[in-house]
Amino acid sequence: MTRITSARNLAAFAAVLLLATACAGGMAGNRPTFHTWPSGTTVTYEMVTNQTVMISIPGGGDQEMPTTSSMTFEVTAAGPRTFEMTVVDVVSEAVSDMPAGIAPEATELIGASGTVTLDANGVVIENSGFEGNSYVDFMGAEAFAEQSVQVLFQYLPEGGPAVGQEWSREYTYPFNMMGIALDFSNEDSYVCLEELTYEGIPALRIGSTTSNAMSGGGEMMGTVMDMALAGSSEGTTVIDAMTGMILESDATITMGGGISAQGMDIPFDMEMRITIRRK
Repeated sequence: MTRITSARNLAAFAAVLLLATACAGGMAGNRPTFHTWPSGTTVTYEMVTNQTVMISIPGGGDQEMPTTSSMTFEVTAAGPRTFEMTVVDVVSEAVSDMPAGIAPEATELIGASGTVTLDANGVVIENSGFEGNSYVDFMGAEAFAEQSVQVLFQYLPEGGPAVGQEWSREYTYPFNMMGIALDFSNEDSYVCLEELTYEGIPALRIGSTTSNAMSGGGEMMGTVMDMALAGSSEGTTVIDAMTGMILESDATITMGGGISAQGMDIPFDMEMRITIRRK
């Protein structure tokens, strides 16, 4: 197995792999092959999330639920655009007035593992093996695979982006939130901002904005609920210009809306910042 354990090793590995190839978008060189890494290549990513959820319950006051978590993923190339993803560590600090048992603890994700196959753009066309973990089963394997790929792989246009190029994507997938079955709809817009060199690697910086909405219903602790949320996000991602491999990313997400239960309308607001770095 080829294992990338440091920025220096990654830079050396990329230099050997790319030889004299240059950044896509104007310099001469081989065509990029996005989302295709040499078989056996392993990269470890750390995702840090700072999230605050605010729920206002009539007669019960405001309930604020701040959470800071760090999740470490190991991603291994297992074939053409096929990757094994494993959650190797989760550290979570949560403060909540909500009753225990509504959702599994985030640390239960440790050991969750599965395989995804992507198309040339970075869209999941097949996933397997994620089931059987209590947290994954709670939110749904399709949702877990989709959200993991969203943060660990960059959606790219056919032929790869050039500076100034814009592209977009619309998609929907099922999602479980606190026991409520939701449809999560997204409209993503991207623009290639610049070429750069990142730790010796020819790279591209990509900006993104997203409009999203979640709606659905279900039962939580014996109470039937309906939820409708809408929000937006914006961020930037730096990718390897030849493989599309994410080198770092940063995004801020806001959502708001409400939960209806037993004739009550409960306002719901969420703010989240997610950063991804290689370890």
